[in-house]
Amino acid sequence: MSTQTKDRKPQILRNELFKDLPLKELHTKLANPRDLVAELKEMIGEGLFKVEIRHDIYNIRTAKEFDIETLLKNCQKRQQNPNKTTTIKDNEPEPINPEIKEASITV
Repeated sequence: MSTQTKDRKPQILRNELFKDLPLKELHTKLANPRDLVAELKEMIGEGLFKVEIRHDIYNIRTAKEFDIETLLKNCQKRQQNPNKTTTIKDNEPEPINPEIKEASITV
């Protein structure tokens, strides 16, 4: 039981880091989870975002600003050409919260 408490504590800490970041929403019909996460990793960086799915909506919080329409276009390109990984890159913005080190997805 003490192992579970220790395992949960870091997760709570990571969630606390994301809670004050700006929220962007995207309907789940517009992108599948695998493409969404792959694009966010490329656009934002590994571990600098959190995605939750609530009522058919992706709630996306990131440590860097990004254009939701660019994300959507890149996800749609991935669906059309699953073997290609070319994406449209936004300018590299500075992190909103540099303390964030890991990404998590809650379903």
